[in-house]
Formats: sequence, structure tokens, C-alpha cells
Amino acid sequence: MEKVIKLPVKERNFFRMYLDVRKPFDNLRERDMDVFAELLYYEFKYSNIADENVKWKMVFDYSTKLEIASKLGVSKEVVRNSLTYLRKKGKILSGNTIPKKYLLNPNEKNSLKFDFVIDNT
Repeated sequence: MEKVIKLPVKERNFFRMYLDVRKPFDNLRERDMDVFAELLYYEFKYSNIADENVKWKMVFDYSTKLEIASKLGVSKEVVRNSLTYLRKKGKILSGNTIPKKYLLNPNEKNSLKFDFVIDNT
């Protein structure tokens, strides 16, 4: 049996909603999910830049971090602390890049499928 739940969302909020769905698997704190969602948004915003090095420099640029802090209503120190946490978390951030498994285009069809396997042991 397959159930489909359509989730209408604005482009900027798409990334936060995606992280909310992934929360049981990533186990991130709320503030870190907010910061990570903004990084995902900026990666999407700069995804048309062909040179990957330039794109990642833009995503993790100081001015981008200031924009994230302003959007979230927090200090730049809070953003910096979240970035440190996301890097230490392991597979969430790799230096100044984001693993491909997190990169999505909100303008394409995106779906997430769960296959529940009952364990009766």
C-alpha cells in the first residue's frame, strides 16, 4: 500500500521542511537545522555557478553567514557555533561543502519513500 501526502511549501522553506522529515535520521538540534537549511538554500541559490570551488566559497562566505544570522534573528556567533557543530557531527558538513545526499532542487519533483520492515524478534 502506498500513501502520498502532498506538502505545499515555499522555495525558501523547502529545505527546513526536508530537514524536519529527516530529523529522526540526522538527530540535529532545532537551531542547527535552521542554519543547515539556510546553507542548503544558498547552495541551491548558487547552484548555477559552474565552478564548484567558487560556488562553495559563496555558500560559506562571511557575508552569507551574516545574511543567515540576520534571516534567523541570531548573532553571527550562533551561526558559527552551529557550523562547528555540523562539522563535528560527522557526515553533515565536510569542511566547507555539503554532501550530495543533502542537495536538492525544490523546483524538481522530490519525494521520500519509507519502506517499513516489521521486526518481530
